[in-house]
Amino acid sequence: MSRRRHPALYDWIALGAIAIVSLSAYLGGGSSTEGEGVRLFTIGLSGLCLIGLAVLVPRRRFGRAAKTVVVVILLLSLVFFVQLVPLPDGLWSALPGRDFIALEAERLGTNPSSTWRSVSLSPLSTLLTYLELMPAFLAAFAAGTISYRKLNMPLLIFVSLAFFSGLWGFAQILVPSFGLYLWDGNIVGMPTGAFANINHQADLMIITLPMIAAILVHASPDGRDLSKLAKTGAGVIGITAIACLAAAGSIAGYILLPFALGGAVLLFLSGQERRSRRSRNSRYRIWYTLLAVVGVIAIIGTVISSPQLTTLGGTDVGTGSTSRFGILNVSLQILSDHWLLGSGAGTFSDVYRMYEDASQVTAKFINHAHNDYLELLVEFGIVGVLGLALFGFVLIRRMFHQGWTALSPVHRALLLCILLILLHSLVDFVLRSQLILITFATLTALYLRVPPEDQPA
Repeated sequence: MSRRRHPALYDWIALGAIAIVSLSAYLGGGSSTEGEGVRLFTIGLSGLCLIGLAVLVPRRRFGRAAKTVVVVILLLSLVFFVQLVPLPDGLWSALPGRDFIALEAERLGTNPSSTWRSVSLSPLSTLLTYLELMPAFLAAFAAGTISYRKLNMPLLIFVSLAFFSGLWGFAQILVPSFGLYLWDGNIVGMPTGAFANINHQADLMIITLPMIAAILVHASPDGRDLSKLAKTGAGVIGITAIACLAAAGSIAGYILLPFALGGAVLLFLSGQERRSRRSRNSRYRIWYTLLAVVGVIAIIGTVISSPQLTTLGGTDVGTGSTSRFGILNVSLQILSDHWLLGSGAGTFSDVYRMYEDASQVTAKFINHAHNDYLELLVEFGIVGVLGLALFGFVLIRRMFHQGWTALSPVHRALLLCILLILLHSLVDFVLRSQLILITFATLTALYLRVPPEDQPA
C-alpha cells in the first residue's frame, strides 16, 4: 500500500484507534486499584496501534506537531529508562532519600555493597507507569498526523463519551439500586459514570464545554450558519454536562465551571462573527431561550435529587491526615528528601506510607497527592521541574507563534481545555485517570497543529 495514495484511509484508522482506546480506557481506567485486565488490554492495543500508525503515516502529515509529539515520547522514554537503570550501591546510597533505606537493609543483614539498585524505589511500579502512558502516546501521535480538516473528529469522540458518561451518571442518581457502578470504591448515589473518582467525572464534563465550541467553530470556518440539528445537539450535550457537574458536588468543578462555560460561549461567538445578519433572525432567539429554560430546569431538578452537595464530591477540606492539607504536608516532607531524581514514577503511594504518622494510620490509604504537580516533583525530582517548564514553554511558544489575536477560535478553545485540566490538577490527580490523560494528550497535539503544515491530501 502506498503511503502517499491513501491518506484518507490513514485518517479513519487513526481516528478508529483513538475511539477504541478511549472507550477501553474509560471503561477500564477509572480506578487505580481495579480493572487491571482491561488496562493491560488498552496498553497492549495502544502499543500495536502506535507501531501501525508510525508505519502507515503519510510523509506529508509528519509536520511540526507530529515531530514534537515524537520528541516528547522519546524524552519521556529516556527519563523512565534512567529511573530503571541499576546503580552500584555506593552511588545509589549517595542519592537523596536513600540513606535510611540503606541503613534498614544493613540492619536486616543484607549486603548492600554487592547490590545494584535502580533510581526508582519500585522499578516494577515505574515500568507499569510508563506502560500506562502508551494510550496517551498513541492518541497524541494520531492527533498530530490526521488531516487538519478532521481536527474536530477526536473532539467528537471525547464529547460523545462525555455525553454517555453524563447519562450514566443520571441513571446512577435516579436508579441507584440497579448496580451501575464498576468499582468497589464507588459511593452509591454519586454520578460517577465509569470513573471511581467523582472529580474525574466533573473534569470530563468541564472540558466538554470548550470542546463543543471548538467542534461548532471548526464545522463552520467560513462563518456559515450551522444547522438546527448541530445547535440542538450541542445544546443537549452541554446541558447534560452542566447538570451532571452540578449534581456531582465537585468543588473544583464548581470553581472552574464559569470559566469553562463563559469561555466556550465567547469562543463560539468569536468564531461566528462573520455570519450574515440574516442568520441572526429572531426565531433563533426563541429557540435558544427555550433551550436555556429547559436546561435550567434540568439542572435544578438534578441538583435537588442528588445527595452529593452535602459532601462536595467526598473532598476533605479539613486539616486531618487524609485531608488535602494533611497530604500536602507529608508530600512536602517526601519532596525534601527526594528533590534530586525523585522516588521513581508510580512510587508515591508506597513512599507516602514510609512518611505518614503511624499514630494516624487508618484503613483509608493515600494513593495520590491530589496535586499532579506535587506528585510529579516527588516522583521525578528536578527532572519534573524541567518537564513542567518545557511544557509551559511549548504552550506559550505556540500561542505567540502567530500571536493571540491571530490564534483561531478553535485553537483558543483547545488551549482553554488544556488550561482547565492543568488548573484542576492543582487540587486533584485528574491526569492519573487514563481517559483524562488521553484527552489531554490529544488536545495538546491538536493545539500544536497549524493549517499551513497540513497540505491537502
